[in-house]
Amino acid sequence: MTWRVIARRDWRLVRDARLTKVALVGLIGVVSIAAYVYPVVGSEPITTSRFGAFVGGWLGGLLAPIGVLFSYGAIAREHESGALRLALSMPHG
Repeated sequence: MTWRVIARRDWRLVRDARLTKVALVGLIGVVSIAAYVYPVVGSEPITTSRFGAFVGGWLGGLLAPIGVLFSYGAIAREHESGALRLALSMPHG
């Protein structure tokens, strides 16, 4: 098994998963809410170039748990199917 085969399989699983769609909608929702809140609570001057720094703090709090959920799901899925044990037993070049 090469890393490309594993990456393709993981991409198919992530693309079809409901968690991916919920996470994407959540991230879009956070950015949309931040766009409405920024002009009210942001410091002067209110510019689009400073919006990235404003929303970066909000997204940082969301991306870490989403990453943990995705990685846990990938490892648990591999463990349940037995593919993890097989992958660990094969020689790696």
